[in-house]
Amino acid sequence: MNCTSSFLLRGIIKIELERNGDMGKYSSKKVDDPKWGIFDSTTEWKYWNELLKQQEKGEINNLDRQKPFLLVPAFKDSHYENKGIRKR
Repeated sequence: MNCTSSFLLRGIIKIELERNGDMGKYSSKKVDDPKWGIFDSTTEWKYWNELLKQQEKGEINNLDRQKPFLLVPAFKDSHYENKGIRKR
């Protein structure tokens, strides 16, 4: 059975509850913030708001959300190119 319900938190943030076995490992509820996007849990969303408050007070600066970064740079290996091994 698929049951979906939603409600408003503080009149702005929409939280979706889905009860069809697709909930996360810890039964967390996703939060859709119109300004900052989707958060995987209400705890994550609340912590983000605390960080925003700290930035407004000047306690921290340059706050970014899910900034992309390069973990391992791409490389060329002529050994694999000559052997006919398919690259991804």
